[in-house]
Amino acid sequence: MRRFKTAARTTKAFVVLLAVLALGLFGVGMFAFAAPSLPAPTISAHPANPINVTTATFTYTDSSSISSFQCSIDGSVFSLCGTTRPSTKSYPGLAPGAHQLQVKAVSGSQTSSPTSYSWTIDTTAPSVVSINRVGATPTNASSVSWTVTLNESVQGVDASDFYLVNSGLTSPSITAVGGTGSTYTVTANTDGTVPSGSLGLNLQNNGSIHDPAGNVLGSPSSGNDFTGQVYAIDKVAPPQPVITTRPDDPNGTAISTFEWTDTESSVVFQCSRENGPWQPCSSPLTYTADSGNNGLHQFAYASSPLSPSQVAFSVVPRLPQTCAHERLAQCVGGEPNAVALEQLFAGECRSEIMIVILNE
Repeated sequence: MRRFKTAARTTKAFVVLLAVLALGLFGVGMFAFAAPSLPAPTISAHPANPINVTTATFTYTDSSSISSFQCSIDGSVFSLCGTTRPSTKSYPGLAPGAHQLQVKAVSGSQTSSPTSYSWTIDTTAPSVVSINRVGATPTNASSVSWTVTLNESVQGVDASDFYLVNSGLTSPSITAVGGTGSTYTVTANTDGTVPSGSLGLNLQNNGSIHDPAGNVLGSPSSGNDFTGQVYAIDKVAPPQPVITTRPDDPNGTAISTFEWTDTESSVVFQCSRENGPWQPCSSPLTYTADSGNNGLHQFAYASSPLSPSQVAFSVVPRLPQTCAHERLAQCVGGEPNAVALEQLFAGECRSEIMIVILNE
């Protein structure tokens, strides 16, 4: 009986020992399983984005103790790129275009997730595409503008990059330069004591214009000019047109022809019929007058800017040649009046006579 109790106590002690050992082993296993992962590296120095340099240098570190760093450039296989904190790696001779660096930290059997940096190498210089007028030419405006277009987004554009090409104007000057990216607007005044001439805008490459990668304007080359479009400035109104052919007043036909001229060359003409809107026209001009407005009509012509001239005339439709002398005398109060009217109108019965006849 005593041996049995002793054996029972021994068995319990053995079971307890096994349980303690199992818990100890399990606890160690849990501790190993719950160990924190290795933090990803921090890239502390890298090339600008974009940049015009083909060598890229990186510096990176990690907040945890590590044994090494591994790097991959543009998707290549990860390879050793440092054993100290921080470490540095350079990549020379990279081609223009998009690139990416990935770096991982290694400590014993642990490897962190990668940290990446992307950038673009741009070695192409920007260029001017055009400098075009915004408004029409010729013009009498007090200010004019040009649109300056480049082939890519640039920086450093200001008034010092432009100058005016003036012929005839007294004191034109650039008053504003605005815009962003690849499109800019330059405005200049045309004021001066001399009212007419021409005004152009040129760009001079003084080295201040560059793209975001740092490439300086390449076309035109440094110190050279890009020639823009030119405005013709004309603030003097053209002389009043002179009519050379017009219908008789009064006139027995509704078909009316006008001809005119102007002492200033290259003027543009506008015409107005019956006080209507001004429309482009050229000399000679023929049109058919209607029977409205009691036969009274008006035609105006002008050079542009408008310097109008007006001609008023009346169209008097003819009656058939059936007005006998005797009846005409009856209508107008006697023989003397009939003779006078026939002499005045050369034997033609006109609308004034027709009115009398119709109201007998």
